[in-house]
Amino acid sequence: NVEQYRDIWRPGTYRDLNVYLLTYPTELPPDVPASARSVAKSHIVGRQLTVEECAAIVELHRRTGNADNFIGFEPYGGAINAIAPDANAFWHRTASMDVFLFSFWLHENLFGAAQTYVSEFDRVVQPLSNGCSYQNYPNRQIQDFGNVYFGGNLPRLLQVKRTYDPDNLFTFPQGLGAAAMAAVCS
Repeated sequence: NVEQYRDIWRPGTYRDLNVYLLTYPTELPPDVPASARSVAKSHIVGRQLTVEECAAIVELHRRTGNADNFIGFEPYGGAINAIAPDANAFWHRTASMDVFLFSFWLHENLFGAAQTYVSEFDRVVQPLSNGCSYQNYPNRQIQDFGNVYFGGNLPRLLQVKRTYDPDNLFTFPQGLGAAAMAAVCS
């Protein structure tokens, strides 16, 4: 739907873009109730997709059956790729894009459909990806989330976590503390 598209490409700082987005918000998708639950998934793609590959992703969205679900393409390149992957926590510096989805449900009997949509997304997009995922779209089904989210930066980030948060005050089920525990247990 054209009304749901919004070009936010503009020069400026991170702060400038945040101010712009807060001043002129766009709700995507427009009809998701505040009480809806969601599941997300992301696949980092290391190359440009072909027209056929993009068409397969668009067709997946068309078949969803839930108008509130959405798939997004976050293009990388430019300033993102100008920095080395190990220069900070964000590992995905050599990628072409992130393809992500949100699947929503309001009633528990629709949870299965949301999970099926994620499985279909994986079936279509996983073969196109480099095996990584952007941690802003966490998914509990990702087993090796530390490496999938943080790549080669994981050992260094775990050391930072041990140094500055040894008591795991800042915690999240797929955060660095959990990744450290998974590394110890495996």
